[in-house]
Amino acid sequence: ALCALGLAIACAMVEPPAHGIADSQSDRSEKEPGKDRAMRGPRRMAMLILPAAFLGGLASASSFLAQTEVTLRPDAVTVLVAVITLAEAAGAALAAQLSGAYVRGPWLLAAGGAALAGATVGLPSGMLIAAVGLSFILGLVHPLRATLLQRVAADHARARVASLASACDIASSAIALSLAGAWRSRRWS
Repeated sequence: ALCALGLAIACAMVEPPAHGIADSQSDRSEKEPGKDRAMRGPRRMAMLILPAAFLGGLASASSFLAQTEVTLRPDAVTVLVAVITLAEAAGAALAAQLSGAYVRGPWLLAAGGAALAGATVGLPSGMLIAAVGLSFILGLVHPLRATLLQRVAADHARARVASLASACDIASSAIALSLAGAWRSRRWS
């Protein structure tokens, strides 16, 4: 319900004008053709937003499952959280070094993340590997998505698009964490 409320608020957001009212009216005549569509197509925006949201859900679920592993001591969980955070930061650092972002990039990374999660399910320390690997990929995909959204979204719709992306990320993580918690509780029963 909170994610739905956040999504409604995101849809209602608009960018403040960059200049005074007189300047913004004169800027309208100078806009590129096709730039006046609010977000350049909801389908295209969804294609850019969903891979990172999906990866965020996978990363949240694997991190939760790894941290709630019965065999881990509290100090090991602390180290795990630090490694997960470091992996995400390393992914973001690598993303800053990439010269360009392509629309297929986030989808390829999402497919790689799903493959990693699937490949590590049966391994004894699979959740640990998945949590660290997915955090690295998530750190890589978020800056790439932000770059793509900035390129594609119309100037007056960027705040709304960024809020939509954040709402989708949180909804995906909430769903994934709920499913992971239900799976973990059934496994313990």
